[in-house]
Amino acid sequence: MKGTNLASLQIDLKKIERNYRLLKKIAEKYQIQFLPVTKCLLSHEKLIEVLVEAGCEEISEAHFFNLLNWKKKIPVKKNLLSISPSIIKSSLTIIDSVIVSDIFVIEKINNLGLKNKIGIILPIEIGELRDGIFLEELENFLTFTSHLKNIQIQGFDLNYGCIRGVIPDMQAVEETFQKAKAVSEKLGIIPNVFSVGGTIFYDSFKNGEIKGLSNQIRMGEAFIFGYNTYTAQNIEEMEQGAVILKGEILELRNKNIEIKVKTGWNSYGNKSEEYPEKGIRKLAVLDFGYLDDIKKQLIPLDNGIKIFGNSHNHTVVDLTDSKEHYKTGGEIQFYTCYDITEYGMLVPYIKKVFI
Repeated sequence: MKGTNLASLQIDLKKIERNYRLLKKIAEKYQIQFLPVTKCLLSHEKLIEVLVEAGCEEISEAHFFNLLNWKKKIPVKKNLLSISPSIIKSSLTIIDSVIVSDIFVIEKINNLGLKNKIGIILPIEIGELRDGIFLEELENFLTFTSHLKNIQIQGFDLNYGCIRGVIPDMQAVEETFQKAKAVSEKLGIIPNVFSVGGTIFYDSFKNGEIKGLSNQIRMGEAFIFGYNTYTAQNIEEMEQGAVILKGEILELRNKNIEIKVKTGWNSYGNKSEEYPEKGIRKLAVLDFGYLDDIKKQLIPLDNGIKIFGNSHNHTVVDLTDSKEHYKTGGEIQFYTCYDITEYGMLVPYIKKVFI
């Protein structure tokens, strides 16, 4: 098999576009706006151009700096999932709306006195214990912000399946939004955005269960990978395999994996696990590693390959049961998941190839 000079991520934009179009079609059916969360692929210019061609009018991004890498202006609105107080001024020059839960940050935004008012979406705390305003403090919060003239409260956000993996309940979603809306209208604020976030919502979204409860949904995993971590299943009607990690073989050698040595903690501070196979195995060392155990992050395209282990810089795979004939300098390919894809996009020595 032909090798590459470096480990590389291959990103199939056609598959991602098809997934986006499917999600957009479902959203239009139920009069809901779908915002693709593009941070996993660092909102790469090539990705955004494809989405715009497919009819995308707004994206959602967590990291302001990803938006600075575009070489040209792309006609798409930009929603920022969070904002750092130290870079507010530079951030707000290129975004249209931002999710903010802290009065201090909102004051700083207001005090800039920007010509165009920045849309503020307030996250409501639903038990994730990430950023979020408690419903009981919302009236005081909105009373204070109502005196700020350079911002516009656009609506509210509920984010699930993140820090604590909170599972959405449609009745709770409805009640939370209704209470937030009632408090707003009491103060003369008319919210027009009721946003939910997370691929964990996919089934409820597909079945129309959030119609009338929410008018905006943000998802990243579904449209890039066609996968739902909450159900631990591929989404049947969507494309998988849009992102493939290719690693070059640095060493290929038969080794006795039962070699008697004294072992302790590995480079991650964990006790080494016992490998299920025994005896002499054909092991290949690849030119990429990861910040954690890589076994849950990758699936070899060759189902005869098993992942033996990894360090921060290398991955070792077992080729003994493979029917393919690999050589040093050849490549081995893996389907990726969300975490290692974003890691690979950030690591400079992993080449990015868009097809």
